[in-house]
Amino acid sequence: MDDGDTISPAHETVSFSLDGVDYHIDLSRTNAHRLRATFQAWIQSARRVGAANNSGATEDSSQGRRDTFEIRIWARKHGMPISNKGRIATDIMAAFNQANDSTANLP
Repeated sequence: MDDGDTISPAHETVSFSLDGVDYHIDLSRTNAHRLRATFQAWIQSARRVGAANNSGATEDSSQGRRDTFEIRIWARKHGMPISNKGRIATDIMAAFNQANDSTANLP
């Protein structure tokens, strides 16, 4: 789901940083284009820091999205309060990881 309008399907995760804080937002193609267009005037005047490394970015972001989706389903199934988006609480992550650790049940 598009985090910007909460109606459109998300087609990509856009990453950006501001004031030392990294952000990720899931957007439709249209809203991703709008966000990039909004930043463009500022980007043209800005100094670039470091090199962008996009190798495997699509694979990593889609893997992360799939994992968080599975964690949210698991948490709801086990009666844990969890929102539809945003950061997943560390206690929920820990419980999910413990429950899904294939070595946990070995003798």
